[in-house]
Amino acid sequence: MPVIIIDEGPGSAASPPYNIDASGYQQQRVVDLSHFTTPQGWAKLAQIVLGIFVLCSGPPFWLSVVGWLALWGTVPWCWIYFFTINKRYAVNPPWIVLEFYYTAGVLVAYAVMTLITFITIVYVFSAICGLFATAAYAVGAYFLFIEWKAWRANPVNSATSVPK
Repeated sequence: MPVIIIDEGPGSAASPPYNIDASGYQQQRVVDLSHFTTPQGWAKLAQIVLGIFVLCSGPPFWLSVVGWLALWGTVPWCWIYFFTINKRYAVNPPWIVLEFYYTAGVLVAYAVMTLITFITIVYVFSAICGLFATAAYAVGAYFLFIEWKAWRANPVNSATSVPK
């Protein structure tokens, strides 16, 4: 995976996502694309693309508001994974829990607004785009739930565990 590395100098303490090269310098991953090769990462990219389709389809006001809020909420999550912020900073509750609740909330909002849009019968293309966006958030929420359950079973050794 493409990774941009910052040189920290010799004698620095190494912990993930850090590597120590042969000369003793600590290298910190600043940009990491490995998350976007996982099913959860693909779902996140699909959420962004389908959110743009929803907004470009000329939706009614209520679906447009949900689309904008979902898009501008999902993009920062991509940046968090892209710049490995989730691996460098511990938060309480853990990142995976925050992201799961965000994704589940957007899933419910998209489902309700898409249903309302289908009922109006005027904005059929917007409703179909909203349906696909709802499916993308459902897939993302499913993979986040699976990852959250794995993290809860073994928070110390899990790949998504919060650094201590």
